[in-house]
Amino acid sequence: MQETESATIKPCPRCGREVIASKSGNQQARPVRKSDKGMCLECTVTSIMLGLPSAGMFPKEAMLLPHIQDQFAAVLRAGDADPEAHAIDWQRVVDNWELPFPRKFAPAKT
Repeated sequence: MQETESATIKPCPRCGREVIASKSGNQQARPVRKSDKGMCLECTVTSIMLGLPSAGMFPKEAMLLPHIQDQFAAVLRAGDADPEAHAIDWQRVVDNWELPFPRKFAPAKT
Protein backbone atom coordinates (compact mmCIF):
# COMPACT_ATOMS: atom_id res chain seq x y z
CA MET A 1 0.00 0.00 0.00
CA GLN A 2 1.40 3.37 -1.01
CA GLU A 3 0.46 6.70 0.58
CA THR A 4 -0.06 9.90 -1.40
CA GLU A 5 -1.08 13.34 -0.07
CA SER A 6 -4.81 12.71 0.26
CA ALA A 7 -5.25 9.13 -0.88
CA THR A 8 -3.84 5.65 -0.63
CA ILE A 9 -2.95 3.41 -3.57
CA LYS A 10 -3.90 -0.17 -2.85
CA PRO A 11 -4.95 -3.28 -4.75
CA CYS A 12 -8.57 -3.96 -5.63
CA PRO A 13 -9.69 -6.83 -3.36
CA ARG A 14 -11.24 -8.62 -6.36
CA CYS A 15 -8.85 -8.25 -9.30
CA GLY A 16 -5.69 -6.82 -7.73
CA ARG A 17 -5.56 -3.72 -9.93
CA GLU A 18 -4.07 -0.71 -8.17
CA VAL A 19 -6.77 1.77 -7.17
CA ILE A 20 -6.63 5.17 -5.56
CA ALA A 21 -8.55 4.87 -2.32
CA SER A 22 -9.90 8.19 -1.13
CA LYS A 23 -12.43 9.45 1.39
CA SER A 24 -13.00 12.60 -0.66
CA GLY A 25 -15.92 11.21 -2.65
CA ASN A 26 -19.39 12.68 -2.85
CA GLN A 27 -21.29 10.90 -0.06
CA GLN A 28 -24.56 11.41 -1.97
CA ALA A 29 -23.21 9.75 -5.15
CA ARG A 30 -25.09 6.71 -6.42
CA PRO A 31 -24.50 3.99 -7.53
CA VAL A 32 -20.71 4.56 -7.51
CA ARG A 33 -18.59 6.81 -5.33
CA LYS A 34 -14.98 7.11 -4.26
CA SER A 35 -14.09 5.08 -1.22
CA ASP A 36 -11.07 4.19 0.83
CA LYS A 37 -12.29 0.60 1.22
CA GLY A 38 -13.66 -0.31 -2.18
CA MET A 39 -12.96 -2.07 -5.42
CA CYS A 40 -11.72 -0.69 -8.71
CA LEU A 41 -14.29 0.94 -10.97
CA GLU A 42 -14.61 -2.07 -13.28
CA CYS A 43 -15.20 -4.53 -10.43
CA THR A 44 -17.75 -2.13 -8.94
CA VAL A 45 -19.57 -1.94 -12.29
CA THR A 46 -19.56 -5.74 -12.50
CA SER A 47 -21.00 -6.00 -9.00
CA ILE A 48 -23.79 -3.57 -9.90
CA MET A 49 -24.62 -5.40 -13.12
CA LEU A 50 -24.60 -8.83 -11.45
CA GLY A 51 -26.91 -7.49 -8.74
CA LEU A 52 -29.62 -6.55 -11.24
CA PRO A 53 -32.72 -8.75 -11.54
CA SER A 54 -31.86 -9.26 -15.22
CA ALA A 55 -28.37 -10.59 -14.43
CA GLY A 56 -27.84 -13.88 -16.20
CA MET A 57 -30.36 -13.02 -18.91
CA PHE A 58 -27.63 -11.57 -21.11
CA PRO A 59 -24.08 -12.64 -21.95
CA LYS A 60 -21.21 -10.73 -20.40
CA GLU A 61 -20.27 -9.49 -23.88
CA ALA A 62 -23.45 -7.39 -23.82
CA MET A 63 -21.44 -4.94 -21.69
CA LEU A 64 -19.55 -3.99 -24.86
CA LEU A 65 -22.70 -2.83 -26.65
CA PRO A 66 -22.94 0.95 -26.97
CA HIS A 67 -26.57 1.15 -25.85
CA ILE A 68 -25.80 -0.75 -22.64
CA GLN A 69 -22.87 1.57 -21.92
CA ASP A 70 -25.02 4.62 -22.71
CA GLN A 71 -27.71 3.45 -20.28
CA PHE A 72 -25.14 2.89 -17.53
CA ALA A 73 -23.69 6.36 -18.22
CA ALA A 74 -27.20 7.80 -17.77
CA VAL A 75 -27.51 6.04 -14.41
CA LEU A 76 -24.15 7.47 -13.30
CA ARG A 77 -25.19 10.98 -14.33
CA ALA A 78 -28.60 10.70 -12.65
CA GLY A 79 -26.96 9.49 -9.44
CA ASP A 80 -24.29 12.20 -9.47
CA ALA A 81 -21.71 9.41 -9.33
CA ASP A 82 -18.08 10.27 -8.66
CA PRO A 83 -16.61 8.56 -11.74
CA GLU A 84 -17.40 9.62 -15.28
CA ALA A 85 -18.74 6.90 -17.58
CA HIS A 86 -15.82 7.32 -20.00
CA ALA A 87 -13.49 6.12 -17.21
CA ILE A 88 -14.95 2.59 -17.34
CA ASP A 89 -12.83 0.07 -19.20
CA TRP A 90 -15.67 -2.12 -20.47
CA GLN A 91 -13.30 -4.72 -21.90
CA ARG A 92 -11.86 -5.19 -18.38
CA VAL A 93 -15.41 -5.62 -17.07
CA VAL A 94 -15.95 -8.45 -19.56
CA ASP A 95 -12.49 -9.99 -19.09
CA ASN A 96 -12.88 -10.15 -15.30
CA TRP A 97 -16.60 -11.04 -15.25
CA GLU A 98 -16.11 -14.48 -13.70
CA LEU A 99 -13.64 -13.48 -11.00
CA PRO A 100 -14.99 -14.26 -7.54
CA PHE A 101 -15.94 -11.43 -5.20
CA PRO A 102 -14.64 -11.27 -1.66
CA ARG A 103 -17.66 -11.90 0.58
CA LYS A 104 -17.70 -8.26 1.75
CA PHE A 105 -18.08 -7.07 -1.87
CA ALA A 106 -20.39 -9.73 -3.26
CA PRO A 107 -23.16 -8.38 -5.51
CA ALA A 108 -26.49 -7.83 -3.80
CA LYS A 109 -29.08 -10.41 -4.77
CA THR A 110 -32.41 -8.96 -5.81
